[in-house]
Amino acid sequence: MSDIPNFKDVNDEDVYQTIFNNKLNDYYVFMNAVRGKFFPNYNWDQLTGETLSVLRDMTTMLIYNTTEEFRKEVPGYEDKESIFVPRKDLLEVMKEAFEEFKIGS
Repeated sequence: MSDIPNFKDVNDEDVYQTIFNNKLNDYYVFMNAVRGKFFPNYNWDQLTGETLSVLRDMTTMLIYNTTEEFRKEVPGYEDKESIFVPRKDLLEVMKEAFEEFKIGS
């Protein structure tokens, strides 16, 4: 099953493709930077499949870590939907929920 939406019109499809192409270019630049740092004397066609997988994993990890650090350092980019909830926040939310449940019962 594909995550590509069923577009309502051609303009929506063009917007989607533009975003994809921008992300593809960004990812290529990032992956190329990782390749250049760790394998400066190798061209893409000289790398094995295993090496390419390692480069992909390293690039993905660096993008994730960079994004997390960026969100911490620059106001307004916090991840509201983060799957990680600090223990203190979780306990406070649970206490509030139990109090509401007691009042509602």
